Amino acid sequence: MSAGIGALGEAISACAKLHLSLTKAVLRKLVRARRSDSQIEDRLFSALLGSVLRRGELDVMVCASKNDRRFRVILHASQIDRFKQALTTAETMLRTERAIEVPRLEKVIFGKRSYNTWSSTSHVLGRISYLGLGRLDADGRCHLVDKIAC
Repeated sequence: MSAGIGALGEAISACAKLHLSLTKAVLRKLVRARRSDSQIEDRLFSALLGSVLRRGELDVMVCASKNDRRFRVILHASQIDRFKQALTTAETMLRTERAIEVPRLEKVIFGKRSYNTWSSTSHVLGRISYLGLGRLDADGRCHLVDKIAC
């Protein structure tokens, strides 16, 4: 049983490592597909995800949705610097262009599109929004927030 739990923890880390950022639901889907096991109980997955987070293999970042609701995305430790670079790129583009869309930023960050790159790019803009640098609209654009001096 211990070996099975360890293998599931390794699968969680390995699947997360392949992506810039993931939601918990997508990570769970990828782990189930990797292990050909759609029967992994959600509570077991959550417990093992917590264990991998505590070990420092994964981290969590808070983002904001277009409705200004907070949500968490999961980052593998090896992707944190790349995510920060994507944030810097997005901020530079936002300050220059005053508004950016996911497809444009996605092309700059990833080049060609592949699985989960659109979502990861939207997570970057969601983080920008959460930090108060931008505001997401219903069409998926992020607009620069003009600060008013008091």
